[in-house]
Amino acid sequence: MQLAEKRPITIEWGFIGLFVLYISIFAGVLEMNRSALLAFREFTASAIAALWGIFTTQVACSGTQLTFVGFAMEIVLECTALHYMIIYIAGVLAFRSHTVSYRAAGIFLGILLIFLLNMFRIGIIGFIGRYYSDVFTFVHEYLWQGMFALSVILLWMLWVNGRRMLSRRIIVLLFAVLATASLSFWLATRLLETYISLLAALSNVLFPIVSVLVDVPQKVIADGKLIGYVVGNTVIYSKTTLYVLNAALLLPIASLTFVWSQKKLFLQRLSAAALLLIAQHLLIILLDWLLEVTAGPEIHSVIVWCIVMSTFIAPMLVWLLVMKIFRAEPSSKNNSSHA
Repeated sequence: MQLAEKRPITIEWGFIGLFVLYISIFAGVLEMNRSALLAFREFTASAIAALWGIFTTQVACSGTQLTFVGFAMEIVLECTALHYMIIYIAGVLAFRSHTVSYRAAGIFLGILLIFLLNMFRIGIIGFIGRYYSDVFTFVHEYLWQGMFALSVILLWMLWVNGRRMLSRRIIVLLFAVLATASLSFWLATRLLETYISLLAALSNVLFPIVSVLVDVPQKVIADGKLIGYVVGNTVIYSKTTLYVLNAALLLPIASLTFVWSQKKLFLQRLSAAALLLIAQHLLIILLDWLLEVTAGPEIHSVIVWCIVMSTFIAPMLVWLLVMKIFRAEPSSKNNSSHA
C-alpha cells in the first residue's frame, strides 16, 4: 500500500527541547519528594490488589508488598509505570499544536490508561511467576519492558493525531510498528549476547578516554548477558545492561520513519537511530559503573534516575531526532512513499 509521508506530527527542535526539559523537571521534583514516591508505590500495590481481587481471592497487599496466588512481589518505583507517565505527560505538554483543553484531556485519559495497563501487567507477571517460573525473568525483564515502552509511544501518537487516529493511514502505520516490534524483539533476544560483547568492546575503547574525568574499571568484559567490570583480581557483574533490549524498538522506530521510495533516506534514519541507541547503551554502562564507586545516597539516587529515565525516553527521543534531522522529500503524484 502506498502512502504519502504527510505527517500530522510536526517535530521541531523546540518540541524536542521542551520534551527533555519537562522530563528533567518532573524527575527532579519527584526525587525531592521521596515520601510521595513511597505513597504512590503503596497506592499502586493497593490498586492492583483491588483490581485483581475481583477475579481471584488469592491476592493480598501489605504496603508495597504484593502476593499473587502465593507469589510474592515488591512494587518498586519502576513497577508503578510512573516513568512512562512522565514521558507521556512531557510529550503531551511539549506538543503545543493542540488546544489546552485537548492536552488536559489527553493527560488525564493517558495517565488512566497507562495506570490500568500497568495493573494488568503486574497481575500477569504475578501469575507467570507462580505457574511459569521458567519464563518469569524473560517476561518481567525483557518482554514487558519493550511492550510497555512501545505502548506509550503508540498512545502518544494516537493522541497527537486526534480525530485522524482511526484513519486508514494511521491503522496501517500502527500495524507496521507492531509487526516490526515483534520481529526486532525476537532478533534482539537471539543476538543479545553478541550485542553485549560489542558494547563491552566499545566500552574498552571509550573508558580510557573518559578516565581523565572519572574513575573507570581496568577492563569491561561480557559474560553471557551480563557486563563485568574488572578491578584488580575482582569482577563486578551488572544486570543493568538488561535495559539494552530497548534496542528492540529500533525497527519500530525505523518503520515509523520508513520511506520505501527513498532508500537513502531510510538508511540515513536507520543508521542514525542505531548509533544513538548504541551511544545511550554505552552511557548506561558508564553510569552503572559510577553506581559501583559512588558514595552518598543523594548521588547514588541521581545516577539511578539518569539510568532509568535515559532508558525509558531513549526510543522516543531517538525517533524524534531522526525524524527532525533526516526529513523526507515533499511527496507528489509521482513520488509516493510507504509510511
